[in-house]
Amino acid sequence: MPRRGEVLLAAAIVAAQALWWPVGPGLLGKSPDLRALWLVVPLTALAGTALRYRRHAAEAALAAAMTGTAIGIVLLLPARAGIRVTDVIAGPLAVGLVLFALAVHGSLRRSVGGAVAVPVTCAALVVLLGMPLRAAAGSGVLLGAACALIWASGRRARRRRALVRAEREYRAAAQHLPAWAAAAERRRLAAELHDVAAHRLTGIAVAAAAGLRVDRPELRAEAIEHAAVAGRQAVDELDRLVSLEPARAAATLSDVETLVAGHGIGDFVRNGRRVPGRLEDLAYRVVREALTNAARYAASATMSVRVEARDGVFTVSVTDDGGTVAVGGLGGGQGLAGLQDLVRAAGGVLRAGPRERGWQVLAEVPIPANGYPVRTGLARRGAAVRDRALIVAAAGISLGVVLLPSAGDRDLLAEPGPALLMLCALIAHSVPLGWRRIAPARAMAAAVALLAGWVGACVVGWVGVDPAALFLGSWWIELVLVYSVAAYQPDARRSWWAPLAVAAVGGVALANGPGIHGNTAAVAAVLSSLALVPTGGTWLAGLGVAALRRRRVTAAAQERAVRQRDAAEATASARGHLAARLRRDARQHATAIVAAADSGRLAEVVTGARAALGALRAVIHDGELEGAEPPPGLVALADLAARRRTALTVAGPLAALPAAVEVTGYRAAALLLTDGARAHLEICRDGIEVSVWRTAALEPRAVRELRHIVDEADGSMAVSYGRDTVRIWLPDPTR
Repeated sequence: MPRRGEVLLAAAIVAAQALWWPVGPGLLGKSPDLRALWLVVPLTALAGTALRYRRHAAEAALAAAMTGTAIGIVLLLPARAGIRVTDVIAGPLAVGLVLFALAVHGSLRRSVGGAVAVPVTCAALVVLLGMPLRAAAGSGVLLGAACALIWASGRRARRRRALVRAEREYRAAAQHLPAWAAAAERRRLAAELHDVAAHRLTGIAVAAAAGLRVDRPELRAEAIEHAAVAGRQAVDELDRLVSLEPARAAATLSDVETLVAGHGIGDFVRNGRRVPGRLEDLAYRVVREALTNAARYAASATMSVRVEARDGVFTVSVTDDGGTVAVGGLGGGQGLAGLQDLVRAAGGVLRAGPRERGWQVLAEVPIPANGYPVRTGLARRGAAVRDRALIVAAAGISLGVVLLPSAGDRDLLAEPGPALLMLCALIAHSVPLGWRRIAPARAMAAAVALLAGWVGACVVGWVGVDPAALFLGSWWIELVLVYSVAAYQPDARRSWWAPLAVAAVGGVALANGPGIHGNTAAVAAVLSSLALVPTGGTWLAGLGVAALRRRRVTAAAQERAVRQRDAAEATASARGHLAARLRRDARQHATAIVAAADSGRLAEVVTGARAALGALRAVIHDGELEGAEPPPGLVALADLAARRRTALTVAGPLAALPAAVEVTGYRAAALLLTDGARAHLEICRDGIEVSVWRTAALEPRAVRELRHIVDEADGSMAVSYGRDTVRIWLPDPTR
């Protein structure tokens, strides 16, 4: 069904043509001819229909509007039926509005293609009608400049809509951030409880139970001493977990060797090249969990540990040949599940199960390549793309005005030398617009210097062009740059020289124009003062926009700080809740273990260890560990990568990027991350870059959807020939 706005706009075009029909000819000193309605009515209807479908079929609508306009030009150009081309405005208005819609809703390539097709078609049509080549070139260049402005405006509107939509999505999900942060903290503490305290208590229970089964006093004394020492260590670890002390440092392969030696395992093999530190820590966790389970369920078994890095795969294997259960009821049922999540987050696979004799735990993780290519060959698009369109518009307007023939002027195409010189000057004067955001002060200085040199050449007679007409025709370029200096220069208040310089050059140019008499210097001073009014107003407008932007950035930073504060408070509350439970249950049992060991009561040590493990199991299985989904941003990428079994690395500080950048990055990653893939996130000062190396090719439909997401963010994207490597650049819209 058509939207209300689409119908209203189409109706507005029809109404505008209906109102213009009796007014337009009158402005030209003519009266409307009703015999021409047979042509005006269908052309207007075609224009309205094109506007109706400008969202859903923009390219077809543009082609229809261009076709109708071309038919009108062909039939009305010789002023047939008593009307002129300028009397039918529905077609040109429809072309402009449909082109704007194509820039808003279409991709970069499609919108650029449409913006190029309109002036090319117009110039070709003028040539086919037998008009001079100069007229065709002038009309095509002028129309190209107009299309460039329409395209830039449409792309800006497209980006603005995407920003508003992303910020709304982020704010809607940000209310769940405290709940998610609290759940994440509870999961982290539960995982560390299982990895550290539960491992320690399991060792106490197994050693104490073994001491009860033997009659040798020296072995019982060793079991009691081990229980006392390990019990105190368990108490200290529980105290650290419920306090604000930082988590343990990442383990290394040397720690793996120490762990294996502490369990008395002689069959240990470690070979291969070095691996990243996070893989060494993962190996330590795999070996520790496997050895803890073996102590619980396969006492007196012969163990074998292999840690190898070969052919791009890091392998950790722990096997046993079977044994007996040391103490029943020690397992929590979550150790291997949590370990599987860790291995999956690294992009690997964990297999645990029985073998011919005994049990095996096997983890295989791909080793990331040394280094990640960052921004090599990837265009860093952004708002500067629209600024490049301003170059086309500026050069096109100036050149088109010069090329269009008028009564009594010189044919510049018949004079290649001056025409080429003027063309180069016009283009050079327009080029600084492309750097109005990146280096506004330098762009302003370059444009003013070029304009001053050109005006000076006209004043002394080196160039046969009216300096006043030259200045008035290109003045808008300086106004855009004056605004840019005030709006984008870091220290904008020190750019006061920009409006003064433009006004001074303008006063000299206007004072040397035709019809100016008297003291040239005095006239130039007066005209400079008058020119300072619009240039100074433009500069003040830029300062106002810069101040508004700073207030928005400050407000966003304050909003982010409030959310982070709420998340920190929720995290502290979750930690306090778990700390109270641990002090009430697990720590008391651990303290009882130490007291029983000091008194030599091994049976009470076993009972206390089982009770402490039960208390830890209750915390680990707490239903509150599940929380809300995080807001779609960079913070949630780690969770997303873990769920998709993707190895994610991050470089650069997690700066306070706009919500729109984070949401777009998350949406793009959701399409790319998959089992076994590797991803790298580079956080830069002016945006983020996401690189993903997949194990399978990306589907063509996903590529199209991804291009749409990136294009809305003014970003760029590079896909390998096999569609298994994708790199995305997302710029910061506030820079």
